[in-house]
Amino acid sequence: MLPENERITFSFDFDWSRGESIDDRKQFQLLSRYTTKYFENFIDGLSGFYYLERLKLDESDLSSVIVEVEAYMIPRTLARILVLLLRKHGDIGCNSKSAPEMKSIIVPFLCKALHNMSTTKATGITKDRLKEWYFYLKYAQRRGFNVEFMVDHLKDVGRAYIGLQSVAERKLCDIGSVQANDILELQSELDLLINSKCYTSFISWGKFLMECSSTALKLTDKDHIVGGNLF
Repeated sequence: MLPENERITFSFDFDWSRGESIDDRKQFQLLSRYTTKYFENFIDGLSGFYYLERLKLDESDLSSVIVEVEAYMIPRTLARILVLLLRKHGDIGCNSKSAPEMKSIIVPFLCKALHNMSTTKATGITKDRLKEWYFYLKYAQRRGFNVEFMVDHLKDVGRAYIGLQSVAERKLCDIGSVQANDILELQSELDLLINSKCYTSFISWGKFLMECSSTALKLTDKDHIVGGNLF
């Protein structure tokens, strides 16, 4: 019997004549688009949503009970998140030159994004949700808010999304159906390909995809995608 790494590379070039079968080589060639450059373009696309479209607001927010937390006015439902955020990171709007009234609009946006993340599992990440979260962060950044730590975390969420997407394509299922074992299975295949050196073109993107799948695995083990470094 062939060693596992030889078996996988052999299957890229040969297949048995037994009706329809999954072509591993073609599948991995499709996954090869997930490179660092792809990720950079993906993040640029999410950020670009801020410049190209207007985000629709939920009118129900206008009827929320407003309370004061530090110098900010915020819906009561988001007050706890703001308290934890300020306790962890200090006044993230202290460098903003926006009027107090505008700050009290921006801060609820950020807390709403954090609330949504705190109720979203890794397998529940969608591109539309990522675009919405990036929109809020970009809006705050352009007004001088210190939200770099949130942007960095959201990039990790983006890597996890790509990792889950690659597993879903490999398993021919949707992201919501991906399990931790599926991620480990793909990582095992990628590891064998990288170490076999039979296909040098796979090594660079394979390492990046390994990084994305590792991030996905970490977030999949949690109930939500918000890291402890946020609040």
